[in-house]
Amino acid sequence: MDDELKQKLKTIEKRLDAIEEFIEEFPVYKKPSTSEAKSEIDELYDATLWEVLKHDKVSVPLIQRRMQVGFNRAARLLEQLEEYGIVGPADGSEPHEVLIKNEDLEALRHKLSDKQEKIKEKKKKN
Repeated sequence: MDDELKQKLKTIEKRLDAIEEFIEEFPVYKKPSTSEAKSEIDELYDATLWEVLKHDKVSVPLIQRRMQVGFNRAARLLEQLEEYGIVGPADGSEPHEVLIKNEDLEALRHKLSDKQEKIKEKKKKN
């Protein structure tokens, strides 16, 4: 049982390493350091992120409608998305450009799938 558990933990660690490696190589995504982060992440951040990735451009009113929140909270969510490099900077009254495209997500899925296959092959050999 211990060997099986150790093997599962190794597999999980390898997957996490692959994800971290991809994020570091990803040209757009930049996680701000603790000193750069202006505030704590909103609990709706993840849901907002996935909603934003469906669009080419995003604005505060779009986030308000999709997430059913007020203007101030939607603006903070958009600022956090900008801090993390998901959307571009504000350009006057124009919507923010979404910097991560569906192709980028597909590349991530493909890379993670390749890593999983390599892990499975190594596991079969052992």
